[in-house]
Amino acid sequence: MNASRISRAYMAKNLDSKMFTRYVINCIRRELKDQGRLVRIDVVTHQNGTVEFSCYEGDQRYSFETSWPNIKKQQKKGLFDLDRMILEKLEQKGFTLDKECSDYVRTLFRYMNESEG
Repeated sequence: MNASRISRAYMAKNLDSKMFTRYVINCIRRELKDQGRLVRIDVVTHQNGTVEFSCYEGDQRYSFETSWPNIKKQQKKGLFDLDRMILEKLEQKGFTLDKECSDYVRTLFRYMNESEG
């Protein structure tokens, strides 16, 4: 296991879900920025307990809702499961993502295939 995976495993195990989610959002945002895409991703907890993720790129907005228990489940399930869940939900709302665009994104989706196989 390389250093970044060790660090990721430590964070997934020891950070609370809100802090880990913030970390994952920053990873996604930085990755997209490295590809020349400027996005803003907001996470809002509503009074009814739902958690809304909104991604803004240009004049486009992509959003979905989930819950903190579901986020915690993804966090504990695997190192990259929360990242992948966020990106897949955004894709379902129309956000485009080339799954071969970088090592980070390839790792997210390769990890999924390995863990399901």
